[in-house]
Amino acid sequence: MSDVKRVAIYTRVSTQEQSQEGYSLGEQEERLRMYSKAHGWAIYRVYTDPGYSGAKLDRPAIHELVRDCGSGAFDAVLIYKLDRLSRSQKDTLHLIEDVFTPAGIGLISMNENFDTKSAFGRAMIGVLSVFAQLERDQITERTTMGRQARAKEGYYAGGSQAPIGYTYSKGDKILRIDEPEAAQVRLVYDLYLHGLDGHDMTYTAIRGYMHSRYRTRYGSYTHTSTISRMLQDPTYCGMISWGGEYYHGKHEAIIDPDTWQAVQAKIRRSPTNYAERFKGVHLLTGLLRCGICGKPYQIYNHTVHKRQKDGSMRYGKVTLRYVCASRRTGSCGNAPIIAEELESTVIGEIRKLKADPDLVYHAAVAPGDDRKREAIMARIGAIHTQQSRLIDLYQIGSIDMDEVRRRSDALREEEVKLQKDLSDAEVRPAPLAPDDAIRILGNFDGIFGSGSLEDQRALLQSLIEYIEVFPDHIAIHWLFSAQ
Repeated sequence: MSDVKRVAIYTRVSTQEQSQEGYSLGEQEERLRMYSKAHGWAIYRVYTDPGYSGAKLDRPAIHELVRDCGSGAFDAVLIYKLDRLSRSQKDTLHLIEDVFTPAGIGLISMNENFDTKSAFGRAMIGVLSVFAQLERDQITERTTMGRQARAKEGYYAGGSQAPIGYTYSKGDKILRIDEPEAAQVRLVYDLYLHGLDGHDMTYTAIRGYMHSRYRTRYGSYTHTSTISRMLQDPTYCGMISWGGEYYHGKHEAIIDPDTWQAVQAKIRRSPTNYAERFKGVHLLTGLLRCGICGKPYQIYNHTVHKRQKDGSMRYGKVTLRYVCASRRTGSCGNAPIIAEELESTVIGEIRKLKADPDLVYHAAVAPGDDRKREAIMARIGAIHTQQSRLIDLYQIGSIDMDEVRRRSDALREEEVKLQKDLSDAEVRPAPLAPDDAIRILGNFDGIFGSGSLEDQRALLQSLIEYIEVFPDHIAIHWLFSAQ
């Protein structure tokens, strides 16, 4: 370490690690600063990735660190522990051998006490990175096995995010009926089974009816998928679903078995159920929306044709394209997109989720919103402090009561606005629990390898709320993403 004078500190934590292992960002940074001071190193910059998994290198601060390696601004990267840099052996070796070493930069781990500028440190990297990846794989395996075992014992396997109509008891880890919401669940089942005023109701009609009259702790009935999943969730009849199997739950049922079976039978034969409503001969039909005008995208057969010298038309290759419905009438300029290319892009995004389940959990957490709420709460706390100081100033005669009222009114107005911003920043739990999404992803290879188009469409609709198509990109709105 004798040739090290300037270091770049890198810290990372995922939400789960911060709560369970104590690797807080602040703690890492403080210890690394003290370590640097003890060795007489100057700190060039602290690079931080909050709430990111170590399974992949697709992290903002890592990208910045890699970019700055060629600047000559620091001699080594200092980390608290090797798995803070990466839990993948391949990625760890890539950073050291392809990025750091060619730039003359060493990697120093405080916890493992090695430096890659020494022969021993380079040798240790291979050994430690193997164990870091092994630990990640074992955690995933133990978590999956543990959840399956709990499901077999009758415990809810969806974590603390209980379905509408239930609350989750952290003490005995059993779902408890929340009667006001349970009454809404029973109403949804009744509306679907018996209709309203003698008329059957579709999922969309039920959603509109509930949205205009009721709210749950998760908000109003915004998505039709909320109704679809409520009607098909076996939790409501006292069962636990895990890995395609059903087990008797320890919780009390909201819907009796006869009603549950009657609803499932109607769903299977009804052309208006969620799966059938979007049934078509193309993979993404019913999921696509125009990012410009909001209209749905429809399939269109585009035939290349050319006029011959004799005046006749010669028709060539037929290309399937998804086209905005408004474009057909001339009111939208969003371009068509070749169906095969768009479908390949969507399937590729699902493959990424399948390969790295941590991406699902990351989408469900929405760390950016957490930071926004923390900033708002900090400002509200400062307002309360200022209001207390106004009273102190009045009591010692520094300001009169009119000035107290004027300043206090201004602070109250600001707090009212902040409280509204806080409510807007509240993250609504997603319609699909991350664990359920990962279970669905487990079927991906089989269904897209040899399954029918109908099965493939059903899998996509189980994961995706809708897809927005923009001129230069698409935005997939996952059902497991925080709202």
